[in-house]
This record gives sequence, C-alpha cells and structure tokens, in this order.
Amino acid sequence: MIEHPKSWVYIPQNEGHLRISVTNGQIDNHTEIPLNLDSNIVYVDKNGPLEQTTILEGDTLTLIPTLLCNEHCVMCPQHKEETDIGRLSFTVAKHIEYSRIKQVYITGGEPYLASSLLCEIIDQIPDDIEISILTNGTLDLIASPFLLRNRLRFCIPLYASVNDIHDKIVGFDGFYKTLKNLFHLGNNDVTIELRNVITKQNYKNLPLFAHYIYNNIPFVANVALMGIELTEDAKRNSDSLWVEPSEYTPYLAEAVQCLDDCGISCDLFNMPLCCLPNELRSHYVASISPWKRRYLDKCKNCGARKSCGGMFFSSATAYTEAINSQ
Repeated sequence: MIEHPKSWVYIPQNEGHLRISVTNGQIDNHTEIPLNLDSNIVYVDKNGPLEQTTILEGDTLTLIPTLLCNEHCVMCPQHKEETDIGRLSFTVAKHIEYSRIKQVYITGGEPYLASSLLCEIIDQIPDDIEISILTNGTLDLIASPFLLRNRLRFCIPLYASVNDIHDKIVGFDGFYKTLKNLFHLGNNDVTIELRNVITKQNYKNLPLFAHYIYNNIPFVANVALMGIELTEDAKRNSDSLWVEPSEYTPYLAEAVQCLDDCGISCDLFNMPLCCLPNELRSHYVASISPWKRRYLDKCKNCGARKSCGGMFFSSATAYTEAINSQ
C-alpha cells in the first residue's frame, strides 16, 4: 500500500470536522480547521486544496479496503491503481459519528484482497448497523470470520446463466467459484443480493438467467439488474458493451416477469426511468449517486423527473437517442 505522509482526512464530528492523519491516525488538535465545511462531506488534504470525497452520502457510508481486483471485467468502471484509499477508509470508519449512519457499503476493487484491513474496518462499525459487502465472490468467503453475522449482506455479481458468457465478461474462470460461495452463503442463511450488469454480451441471456436463479439459487434475497457506467474499462470497451434500451427491454421484461412469478424480489438500477416500459417501473430504483448523475436538456420538463434517477454522467451521450421526455 502506498502511504502519503502529508495526507490528512477531515471527518464530520459534532458541528465541525476532525483532522486526522491518514498515515498514522494522529489527531491534529493544533491546526485550525477551515470554516464552513459541509457537515455531510469527508474531505482529504494531500498537501494542497481540500478534495471532497464520496465516502459519505447522506446516511450512507462507503468504505474501500482496496482498489485492486482479481478479475478483469470488461465493463469495470473503477480505476485499479492502488492508493491509500484503504487506510483512508479505516480512518473514517474509526472516527465517523455512527449516529448519522444507517447503511455501510464496503466495496472495491475486491475487498477480500485486503482481508486483514477489511476485518479491521468491520471491527470499527457498531453491531446495529447493516453492512453490505460488494464482492465478486471468487475468493474464500468460507473462512470469513464475519460470515455469520446477521447484519452482513453480500452483493455478488453473476452475469449469465452459463459459465462461458460470465467468464468472458469477467476475464477469469470465476463462474463456478462464485457459485460455490453462493451455495455456502445460502447454506449459512446469509443475506445475498445477486447483481447483473446488462451489456451487449449478456442481454439476450436475461430470461435464461432468471430461470437459472429460480432453479439453482432461489435462496437469494434480491436480484439487481443494472445499467452500465461507461468509465475506465467500460468506456474503452463501449463498442462491444453498449446496447440500446429498446433492444434489451423485451428480454429484461421477460426476466423480471419470471422472477416475479417465482416470488424472487427484483430491482432495476442505474438506468433512466423513461427507458423502461410501464410494467417494469414498479421495480425501478433511483440508484445513481448525485455526484455521478446527469439529466439531458430534454429532461427539463419531464413530468417523471422527480421519480427518475437520471443516468451516469459518463453514459449520458449514449442515452441521447433512448431518452423520451414525458
């Protein structure tokens, strides 16, 4: 891990901010804290102007043990170079006021590549707060000392009903490794959200994917079917990934209907509301973080805008033809 001796984090506390060294956790009681910092934002000082982070959004805390990953997903939106993000996350987890937090997400990269730091971070979080761990599920979750804590929710991607499509997407022989962990989590009554990102490579498989869930892993608590964020690898591979909503919604509708018929909860994330037919809108979640969200000019007078989560800033151009203001 790269350490930055002059890196400081400003964490909201009471009516102000606490200044803490990311390197050694030293609390600085002698430096004047800048006035008028937003009490809903964690700031970082790397020997320069303060930078806002996205660690704290409302009552949700997002912590990242590492940006590294053992998969090579063609649509990965993350920058993979290692930084001091893990130690920063630990520092925030240790000092944040949890009275303001209702939900904690632990993501990456692959959090289990930094398993020791992951354990340290989880140890800082009070037992009454639910934690969602976003992991690809290919590493050894069986040995996780936190596996059986009731408050843990595992969010795990599965991109198809067959291994060749899934493994091509993740650039790794991960399909059966993920299934093994899913079965183990299910056998231990751990809450699972299964995730799938819709791309040109897998959208026609969506109905079979839904049937596969019912026949093989019906114990999942929820299925999230998601639009794509066109940054980093996803942006570089956009020609082989992007599929117009008008092309995938018939397959999406069939998949959602199957999950509904089977009594399996399903949510639709990360896509504009107007791209979905009416019968799918009850499953819609306005999920895109405010700092990533954009609306097109044609959205200004849309009657459904208050219910719509918009689109990723990076994907807005791709949606130009698909958006229909209402």
